[in-house]
Amino acid sequence: MELLIPLFDSLKKLPTELSYLNEKPTLETNFQKKEFPRSGDLPVLNRKMFRAPRVVIAEHPYVVSIRRQVSHYLTGTLLTKNLILTVAHPIYKVSPCELAVVVGENYADRGTKLLTVVLLVFHQDFNPYTFVADIALLRIYQDIVYKVTIKPISLSPWIGEAMRNGHTAFVTGWGRCDRMGTELCLPKSSRYYRGEKLDPMLRSIKFTMAPNRHCDEYSAHELKIDDSMLCVGPARVDDVLSPCMAVPGAPLVVDAQLAGMLSWGFGCGYLRDLPLVYTNIEAYLRWLIGHIPILRNITKESLTDLYHATKVSKITKWLHDSRAQYDVPKAMRSDMDMQPLAVDYKLAKLRGEIYDIRDFIENGKFHESKLALYQLIKQQEHRVEAVKEIGLRNRVQGVPFMSEETLKAAGFGVSNGTLLEADDVSSREADEDDEDEEDEENEEVLETRITTLSTAVAESTPSTPLSDSDEEYQTLPVETKTARITLGTD
Repeated sequence: MELLIPLFDSLKKLPTELSYLNEKPTLETNFQKKEFPRSGDLPVLNRKMFRAPRVVIAEHPYVVSIRRQVSHYLTGTLLTKNLILTVAHPIYKVSPCELAVVVGENYADRGTKLLTVVLLVFHQDFNPYTFVADIALLRIYQDIVYKVTIKPISLSPWIGEAMRNGHTAFVTGWGRCDRMGTELCLPKSSRYYRGEKLDPMLRSIKFTMAPNRHCDEYSAHELKIDDSMLCVGPARVDDVLSPCMAVPGAPLVVDAQLAGMLSWGFGCGYLRDLPLVYTNIEAYLRWLIGHIPILRNITKESLTDLYHATKVSKITKWLHDSRAQYDVPKAMRSDMDMQPLAVDYKLAKLRGEIYDIRDFIENGKFHESKLALYQLIKQQEHRVEAVKEIGLRNRVQGVPFMSEETLKAAGFGVSNGTLLEADDVSSREADEDDEDEEDEENEEVLETRITTLSTAVAESTPSTPLSDSDEEYQTLPVETKTARITLGTD
């Protein structure tokens, strides 16, 4: 009986602990009284969600879960069979061996196949302190097979038209569980978000695209929103029950096209939630169009070495973390020059910061060597392109590689494809001219002689052939006899 008393006491407290499920949402009971950060401090997204209904992945098959050390870490968007787009700041300088991608899953804590990330490409203007150019591409090793729950999404080039016409926007991703109404939540912990309870269920919100005057409050706090950013969504002061989702990397989709990705902002779950700020895809279309074909067309064979190195690094790190006495073997010697792989000649054409497993081996000892290697490849490519451009320009203008004026100024010339000194060229040309004149004279004399002989033969030839014994043949002129013999009439 004494053992049952604590159980009865806990059951009495249960209705009180769950009483918030019957509460109506109000400013005081559901939102924190948090003030805006100090002027100049960038408000980082808190991954909270409010009034975000559950959805299935088939409704948003382009949404993917980016894992870090197996657990969900970031929301991404599927662009092609091997390219993922997301925001840059959560994965900047994170080793690819820690990252993986799961596609086609409703829950962020499930997935039977982890796709290996081999390349990370960040925009060349990305600033981790201001979140300018907060955009990154992930190249996975395996090729994804499309199906009902896995499909890519196209890019939106005209977000301004959607803003003017008030189109509906959808934001989808995985966030965290909080005391935000009556939504069911299955909390999960994460080693990277300590103290937070993450919700593994996929959720989505929608709102109308329109300019919002509350975006000016960011400027009042010395935060600049330039053309590469997009400030959209409702503000809490205008609608207390407006839905919100502050999930980094969550795609903003308008008219079934990707218009932006959640980057930063003051919200959600605060008394004075502001519209959130997205990375504007329209501002980076040229960068994406220039990089996507190169990364997409890199073959698996070209990435095999990086794939194996990434796998080995994962296993080595696991062995190091799971065993107290284990010395990690040196994979490479840091005093040796880095040799380029076949894929490096393609990656060197990209603009931006490119990371793979080599940048993180032995605490980044080879990062500088890799940068120097790419710089050398770019210089070589620049020289080759310069030579091609010069050759093309000369070919179009009809000017040889060394023109006659250049050779003549150097005291040389070309005769019958042979490079000679100028004096030899002049003498050879004079000899060739004399030979040509003699040949022409001989041809004229020969033609005249043949014509004369042919005429004589035609005038003196009888109807029947004559032999040497005939009297008429004996009376012919000597020239006629010679002509007949020469032309073969006899």
